[in-house]
Amino acid sequence: MTNPIKVTGKAHKQFFESSCTISALDLKTLGAGTTRRDAEQEAAANMLEDGGLEEALRDRYAGWET
Repeated sequence: MTNPIKVTGKAHKQFFESSCTISALDLKTLGAGTTRRDAEQEAAANMLEDGGLEEALRDRYAGWET
């Protein structure tokens, strides 16, 4: 889930900060950009890249096979 955190700047030149949270795995990452969408997408990408998601899922489901 992504959540807006902060909007700064004048109406014509705003800067957005957002977070991506997975409560069940106790993970949270941040993102920023010049649009709300960019900030949300960066937060989500950070979760996938270096937020620990893969490791948390591997640890949580260790021993499960598909």
